[in-house]
Amino acid sequence: MKKIQAIVSSLKVRSVAAALLEARFSALTIAAAVGFGQGVGSSGDLPVPMTVLEIVVGNWQVEAVLEIIAGCTRTGRRGDGIIQVSHIEQAVRIRTGERHHDAIRSHWSNRATVLAP
Repeated sequence: MKKIQAIVSSLKVRSVAAALLEARFSALTIAAAVGFGQGVGSSGDLPVPMTVLEIVVGNWQVEAVLEIIAGCTRTGRRGDGIIQVSHIEQAVRIRTGERHHDAIRSHWSNRATVLAP
C-alpha cells in the first residue's frame, strides 16, 4: 500500500477530486495549508494558501493516481505543487477492525482500469 500526498494550489482541488471520483477512487483526505517551496526568499515571496490531498491506494494504482493529480494541477508555472509517495506498513479500519488492503478496499472497488497487478 502507498500513501500519496499532494500539496497543490487550492484553485485546483475541485478538478483533482472530481477526476479521482470519476476514476472510482472514493476516499480522499483534503486539508488546507499555508507554505512556500523552492526559490522563495530571493524574490520576497510570502507563504501562499495550498491544499494537501492524501489518498491510500494499492501499489499497482500509484501511477494512475499520479497521472490524475499531475494532469489536473500542472500549469508549468511556479506553485504547481509537489506529489510525494510513501509506503504504508499497515492500515486498520477502526469501525470494523479490518486490516491491510481490506481496510482501504473502498479505494479499489470496481476500479477496472488499474486492477491488474
